[in-house]
Amino acid sequence: MWKFTLMGGMVPFVSCAELNFTKPTADIVQEYKNKYNDPDLPYNIDDNPVLVNDGYAVEGLVFGHNIAKFYVLTPNTTSPLNWDGYAVYAYRQLAPKYIMYTECALRGHSRWLLTTDRYAPVDEIQDLIKKTPELNHLAGQRYCATY
Repeated sequence: MWKFTLMGGMVPFVSCAELNFTKPTADIVQEYKNKYNDPDLPYNIDDNPVLVNDGYAVEGLVFGHNIAKFYVLTPNTTSPLNWDGYAVYAYRQLAPKYIMYTECALRGHSRWLLTTDRYAPVDEIQDLIKKTPELNHLAGQRYCATY
């Protein structure tokens, strides 16, 4: 995982949380609907829902068929930094095993590069960064390393 930002000065991480993506059961989707299914909100929970969990801090539901996807916190979580309980992310596949995403509220000032390859070669990632204008002008660093 790599993080890119205009600000720089990122704190390096030496461990990496693995994100697990799974299809939710109908009961789990219903729990999310019970909390977040307000007709005034700009999303539909039934739109390709996928559970995201790292076993530690990240737990929620991602859904949407478009580049912009919605992320909602698990129903039993409240966050003082996110009173609404949801965020909008834009995802773009850069190569078969690489995805770039950004939180829309941050207006592209911070981007993440994710890979499905736990041991992705650093030179391969560097080449991808050089070919991607949205990443090569930002200050980037390896956010976590798994060796």
